[in-house]
Amino acid sequence: MTSLHRDVTSLTIAIPTFQRNELLRTNLAHLLRQAGHFGESGHLRVMIIDNASSEPVAESLGQLPPWVEVHRNPHNIGGNANIVRCFELCSTAWLWIMGDDDQPDENAVANALQHITTHSTATAIVYAVRNQVTRPRPFTTAGADGLLRQLDSFANLLFVPSTLYHVATLRPCFDLSYHYAYSCAPHLVLLLTSLAKHGGETIFVTESNIAFERPEIENRGSIIPIAHGLPILLELPDLTTSARRQLARHLGRFPSLGSLVHQTLLRQCFGPVGTWGGMRDYLSAVNRLPISVTPLRRLAALLALPALLVPRISYPIVAWTYRLLTGQTSGRHKLPLERL
Repeated sequence: MTSLHRDVTSLTIAIPTFQRNELLRTNLAHLLRQAGHFGESGHLRVMIIDNASSEPVAESLGQLPPWVEVHRNPHNIGGNANIVRCFELCSTAWLWIMGDDDQPDENAVANALQHITTHSTATAIVYAVRNQVTRPRPFTTAGADGLLRQLDSFANLLFVPSTLYHVATLRPCFDLSYHYAYSCAPHLVLLLTSLAKHGGETIFVTESNIAFERPEIENRGSIIPIAHGLPILLELPDLTTSARRQLARHLGRFPSLGSLVHQTLLRQCFGPVGTWGGMRDYLSAVNRLPISVTPLRRLAALLALPALLVPRISYPIVAWTYRLLTGQTSGRHKLPLERL
């Protein structure tokens, strides 16, 4: 066991938040109900980072236990930078970042503490995502190359709450996480860079830790800026040629073309961008990766362009398909947030 892994029983659950005080209050109550014993015993801390919400979070939560702290940024630094703040302010060995719109699975806190004890020398522990990813058996990867070669779901790894991070091993890479914050994946910048430079194991477990449900009213970020930003990960300086090739393959499949078309039509029909603005953003998103990696994706994207030229005609067809696949209705209420 290295000196970086000596404190194996302490965990911080960090919740970055902005302008969703009521939602935070509801989900924090779920968390505190199962975290109380561990907080009182000193094995757990909860840290809320208020990204300069118009109503200060501390004023809307009331009395909190002494092991729950609220930090307030003096200015809104953006959702991606606020994720990095979670790593920066964490003073325990391990970190779990949970969204203000997330509810922990039953016994998730106890399971997390058990996993960081069992896998005390790991760099990260990745849970499955309920209703999204089914992992038949646990597995372990070594370094960045091994992680990207064996990764079963890039969406799972991108979903911030799915992973527990050993913070001390990632701290030397903080500068890159801020530099590449536009990627919309600063947590992956930290993880991939650390694994590429220093090695380390990533543990993939079969359990889920978040009660993930597709919300009836959208409260998550838009896939469009995510699609714009993710290809910047290919520029990380310490990845091997093999790792870049594997990463490009994952990015060639995520986000799906269907989700890009659906969100573009939502923005054209219900948002401020209009027909031509939506097409511009759509083409920018699908053209970020090298053509040699995703030639079929680019061809399929071009075939979808006529539908985006006439969004009022195309959208009802896509909305019908969305309802068939998800069981939910599309519409203005599904317009994603441009910023978190």
